[in-house]
Amino acid sequence: MASEHTRLKRIIGNRVRELRKQRSLTQKALVDASGLSIDTLSRIETGAAQNPNLTTLAQLAEAL
Repeated sequence: MASEHTRLKRIIGNRVRELRKQRSLTQKALVDASGLSIDTLSRIETGAAQNPNLTTLAQLAEAL
């Protein structure tokens, strides 16, 4: 289960980074648009975030 959880965090992080780059957004621009902290975004993109909650993911989705 833990490895599946790690894999899903990595997939989400990679997708967020990919979408951000496709839209030519810096991390700073995305955090400004989403209201998240740079630390939170960085942890999500690298898969290091413990459990990004749905509210956080929704903020990112709206900003992207």
